Amino acid sequence: MRELSIAQSVVDIAIRRAAGRPIRTVELSVGRLREIDPDNLHLAFGLVTQGTALDGARLQIDVRAGEELLIDALELEPSASPLPSPRTGARLRARPAWQRRRR
Repeated sequence: MRELSIAQSVVDIAIRRAAGRPIRTVELSVGRLREIDPDNLHLAFGLVTQGTALDGARLQIDVRAGEELLIDALELEPSASPLPSPRTGARLRARPAWQRRRR
């Protein structure tokens, strides 16, 4: 089940990006050509988030045409938010693909 390794990678990246702040929601874009089963990805995400900053976080998957696999946004807990409004929480957005450097 490759969804387990994908979920682990998503969790690792999200934890690094949130810098220790609790995460409420992870928004993910998945291309249909990746042939990833969203149900299996949800299950794997629940398993790998136990005991992490994402424990209890919601995974929101947007299935699109193409091959992409992107973390679109992380929504942080309002108490950890650098924003003045406690209702909104913070959102960290991933850079668009054209802005990312290839290694």
